[in-house]
Amino acid sequence: AQLDPHKLALQVNIWLQIRLHHLTKENIKIFQQAIHKLPEVICCYQVIGDADFLVNILTIDMAAYQNLLINKLSSIVPIQSI
Repeated sequence: AQLDPHKLALQVNIWLQIRLHHLTKENIKIFQQAIHKLPEVICCYQVIGDADFLVNILTIDMAAYQNLLINKLSSIVPIQSI
């Protein structure tokens, strides 16, 4: 089912470029498991270039995004930078 973000009052759509400390099988697994637990994550793609992953998130406002960044994403150990 496709949800309408506007009807759900989800107004902040952000793409994050995430780099891991090391691209090991274990780090990728830990990262993917943690990302899949976050309801704000719409999709996640492994990419080539400056970032290792592109992650699309959807939140109700910038305060919710800041909360996600500070309290959830920053605690995912393999992440080097966002």
